[in-house]
Order: sequence, then C-alpha cells, then structure tokens
Amino acid sequence: MFSVVGDALLLMVTLSCIALTSVASVSGIAAIAQSAMQLQEPSIGHLVKVATLTCLVLVLGDWAAQEVVSLFERVLRVVGEVRQVTG
Repeated sequence: MFSVVGDALLLMVTLSCIALTSVASVSGIAAIAQSAMQLQEPSIGHLVKVATLTCLVLVLGDWAAQEVVSLFERVLRVVGEVRQVTG
C-alpha cells in the first residue's frame, strides 16, 4: 500500500519537475533575448511558456498518460486486495 503512495508521489514530482525545469530554462533564455533586444512586451514571455508546455504535452503526453494509467491500475489492484482481506 505504501509503495503505491510512494510511486504516486514520485510520479507527481517527476512530471512537475520536467515541466518546471523546461519552462524555467526556456523562459530564462527568452528573457535574456528580450533584454538583449530591448523588447519590453510581457506577452512574449507568456507565449514562450505556453508554447513550451504545449510542446511538452505533445512530446511527453503519451508517456505521462501511460504512467498515470499504470499507477491507477496498481491502486485498483491494491484496493481489491484490501477488500478481499477485510471483507
């Protein structure tokens, strides 16, 4: 049971870290480019973040969905085992 909880937390942290590090690094590069070109338009920064997250979902979405479904199936198995033991 605790293994499933630990795996869920690990998956959550992994998916969050992938998104946060990629958005932060790409946004940092875009901010440096904006600064070098003296562009002070805030919508460019938002566009970069949205584009980065869209690319991440397109590239890693299938893998992330498979991991979430696999974890959900394990949770259902554990719940079934607990019900058999207690019921």
